[in-house]
Amino acid sequence: MVKFIIVSNNAMPLPPLGYAGVEKLVFQLTVGLLKRGHDVILVAPDGTNITSKNMDTSKLKIIPSGPAMNDERSAYIKYKDAISKIIESDPDTVMISHSWYGYELLFKIKYPKLKFMHTFHAPGGWPLPKDRKTRDMWLGGEFNFIGVSDYHALSLSAQMDGTPVNCIYNGVDPEEYKYRDGSYDERKYDIAFVGVMNPGKGPLKLLQMLKDTKYRIIMAGEELFVNNPDYTDAVRNLASSMDNVEYYGFVSNGLKKEIFSKSKLLVYPYDYSWDEPFNLTVVEAGMMGLPALLINRGSSMEISMAEFPPANTYGQLGYNIDEALKTLSDTERMKEVSQKAIKHSMRFTLDKMIDRYETHLL
Repeated sequence: MVKFIIVSNNAMPLPPLGYAGVEKLVFQLTVGLLKRGHDVILVAPDGTNITSKNMDTSKLKIIPSGPAMNDERSAYIKYKDAISKIIESDPDTVMISHSWYGYELLFKIKYPKLKFMHTFHAPGGWPLPKDRKTRDMWLGGEFNFIGVSDYHALSLSAQMDGTPVNCIYNGVDPEEYKYRDGSYDERKYDIAFVGVMNPGKGPLKLLQMLKDTKYRIIMAGEELFVNNPDYTDAVRNLASSMDNVEYYGFVSNGLKKEIFSKSKLLVYPYDYSWDEPFNLTVVEAGMMGLPALLINRGSSMEISMAEFPPANTYGQLGYNIDEALKTLSDTERMKEVSQKAIKHSMRFTLDKMIDRYETHLL
């Protein structure tokens, strides 16, 4: 048994009530390590309450990090003394940080023997510290930085002057995203977009590409955590002007799965400036038999199935969409593609992700 301290970001309490990729992964990692008999301490925003009918969660200790959406520096100040006492009482503690700004690195600096890792969930790395001792620890790999795909890890390393960065793929629970045999006749949408309504994911570009087609399109995604509300307004306005588009804002996890089961193809025309670290939604959809087409940015080559390779240009993506939907118009071919999508997505299961986190520093 190992004592793990898992630090979430400060966006929302766990488990997330709706769909929130990073927060959901932190929740599932916490529960997964508990199921394996480990002693787990979770640092998360006020309101976090993790219970389960299938396991005993009484051994889970939750340390509140303050109000949701509070800045992470204030959160760190709130929980640092409690965490310091835990580390001092058990030098073999393993800390896994999933915050955005990484104040937890200060624990590794204070306690050099602490087994520590930090997972990046955004494309960009951090500037190297000016302090020479900390810089040597950084470049020496002592902070055990993690990227969520091979591309992501290599990119982060390059951005941080060759700092070692390892890869641990994000994971999805196949029991949560089960394939529904016989759902082909229900697939009334040709194309689905499910994701944050920001330029990086490309929802506006998708509508612009398909404006003059008759494809039935459904769009759903997070609007709250978007730093460009004008862009979201432009997506919403264009969608409302197109008769073949159904537009939703934020959707629950259940409704998201319903969209997967009623769609033929998931599409992400990423902006050329966006290097997608992973895209958990592509894997979730794949486990339900829904294939995806992507622009070749970031991790696209790693998560795309061979039959639907990523496109290098928007023109090529448009052509690939047309060809894919011709293939998927045949029910038997759709069944074959669905089974291949499921098989491909099984490379990225939750158990495999937990295995890597559990053993990475042990």
